[in-house]
Amino acid sequence: MNANVWGHRGCRGAANPPENSLAAFQSAVESGVGGIELDVHLSKDRVLVVFHDATLERMTGVAAEVTSLTLPELKKLRLLTVEKRLSKERIPTLNEVLDLVDGRRQSGPFVVNIEIKDPRSAQAVAAIIRQRLAVGWSRENFLISSFEMSCLRDIKALLPTLPIGTLFECSAEDLAQKMEETADLKPVTINIPFSALTPAASELIQAAGAMAVVWTPNETSPIELPPTKREKLIKRLREREFVAITDFPKELFQILKPNKARATAAGVLAACLAYGQQDILFRPNESGLEGLKSPSEYPQLKRFGFSELQLTAEDGVHFMAWERRGALDRPHFVLFHGNRAHWGDTGVGDPQRDRRARLKFIEELASSGAGVTAVTLRGFGGSSAIPSELGFLRDLRAVTEHLVTSGFHHRRLVVAGESLGTWAATQTAVYLTQRNSPPALLSLQNPFTCMADVGEEVVSQYPMVRSLNIGISASALDRHVLKNHFYTANLLLEVNAGTVVHIATSGKDDLVHPSHSEKLAEIARGRNLRVVRDVFAEALHHNIPPVDYARRLICLGVESCDGTSDLGELWGEPLRAIPPMDQMPYL
Repeated sequence: MNANVWGHRGCRGAANPPENSLAAFQSAVESGVGGIELDVHLSKDRVLVVFHDATLERMTGVAAEVTSLTLPELKKLRLLTVEKRLSKERIPTLNEVLDLVDGRRQSGPFVVNIEIKDPRSAQAVAAIIRQRLAVGWSRENFLISSFEMSCLRDIKALLPTLPIGTLFECSAEDLAQKMEETADLKPVTINIPFSALTPAASELIQAAGAMAVVWTPNETSPIELPPTKREKLIKRLREREFVAITDFPKELFQILKPNKARATAAGVLAACLAYGQQDILFRPNESGLEGLKSPSEYPQLKRFGFSELQLTAEDGVHFMAWERRGALDRPHFVLFHGNRAHWGDTGVGDPQRDRRARLKFIEELASSGAGVTAVTLRGFGGSSAIPSELGFLRDLRAVTEHLVTSGFHHRRLVVAGESLGTWAATQTAVYLTQRNSPPALLSLQNPFTCMADVGEEVVSQYPMVRSLNIGISASALDRHVLKNHFYTANLLLEVNAGTVVHIATSGKDDLVHPSHSEKLAEIARGRNLRVVRDVFAEALHHNIPPVDYARRLICLGVESCDGTSDLGELWGEPLRAIPPMDQMPYL
């Protein structure tokens, strides 16, 4: 039995019984559903019958309205199958259907979702439910739904504690307004089409304390769906907490059955990820990884007067930063590296990237006269501590304390990060905001929404995962596997509204999909943050041109810190041509 799958107008089943027939409801019960959905109308002699349409023609071939015939007249009609063949099935009454499922509801939780089509039916429905409650049925056995809100208000007045489900056939965008207009009903479910159950709609329904109920999440038997659509359906049913009303419960249960080979492989993969994530996440490539030297040993930095700064986190761990103080009228850049190496590593043996690009990047920033604090977090460079999200948080608090107490004016701060460093940069911007010192600009180079989202994308490319079609979702990774989560998207909600957010994206990113940048930009705009987007169309994750990026960052830093330029003209535009040196704003 699956409590979150209900039979839609019963169940078509192998014999394909007509919808809303006793045979369809019997088939649904036998399949193991946790409930059934049905529709009711009043006959001419005011008996509640189970029938969907207002007219009889589609299901009986008779051109008449349901309300124009008495129950004896309706009982003479036979229902048509989907193939328009005459069956032996008759139009049942609501009481007949309730009698049919009475034994099933006594054996465990079971819901009868009664959709009232005719508002005049409210009193008759309430009367039948009272009768059932008097003989042992519980209120939890019923859910009354309707598109007619006046009808639901009548039910609420007649039976105040009966579960109500509001029915909306609307877009996800209009759902919030619909729910607000019907909040007085205090519905326990919000019933919407499957296509309208977006992540935003799901969050909205959960925030209201209700359960999402979706109808017909399949146009045909799910077994006949194309593999990609079928897997998407399975994934959504397994991951989201909603009730699915379906024409094909038997077939749905069949594809939802766990595959032992896939389950075993998924368990092995999850165990490997759980125990190996430290190396995968923080140091995927040890080749050429050097200790962090003093800035005086790097010719690129020595001429700009960088000093070695040792910071101490609250747990006593020491970590390194390079720092130079620039002109007071120039931005001060606070930089965070990614997970592959520290700022000074030259990347010998790494074919994908010359890590000296990091030094070129810092050199270009310093050449503008700006100040720079390049932070190397614990576990990288000369630090022997084990890197972790909690440890990084302690490091970032120490960095924030240093910036606040060292006389750097917050309106001249530009906090920037690459890859994993985008989380560190965003967290630092939040810490600065909490200290009433929000930075002028937050720059994120190839950012990600959270580590679980990246993990799902990476894991899906493993040969074993692809061959066995194993589904390890972001939510499952987040709950059961990952020890470090890095929720950049959540942090962005806490960034000060006066901070400009710059997002630079590699068009051919081979590690973090560009869609992460799109989602973060959408979140930032939703917070009324000013957003500047740059797309380096031909770049991979690790090779955005360092000089081009530095010059772009300098331009944006000067404009953001001065607050005199109209950044609106840059919104949503790709990277513009880098200006010649004699046209740079800092020269």
